[in-house]
Amino acid sequence: MKYQYQTTYVPMKYKKDKFKHNNYRSPSPNETFIDDATYNTNMRDIGQGGWELICVQPVLKPVLYYSLSDLSCTIADGYLFFWKRAIE
Repeated sequence: MKYQYQTTYVPMKYKKDKFKHNNYRSPSPNETFIDDATYNTNMRDIGQGGWELICVQPVLKPVLYYSLSDLSCTIADGYLFFWKRAIE
């Protein structure tokens, strides 16, 4: 059997306000990521098109905090969705 593959990117939305943790400012993720109407519509349309989700991979980006000593970490900038479907 032969397959066709597709990749889609879904950006992670963050709140504009930021919270403080141990004197470092950090972005706060939007809790409604899964509840987003566009996200749900796209997932439904892809599934109805015969695509099967085979893998999800986060796309990370570095974040630098400025303080007495520089501290950096990574946050999810979005997610790559990998799909496949059988072709005849």
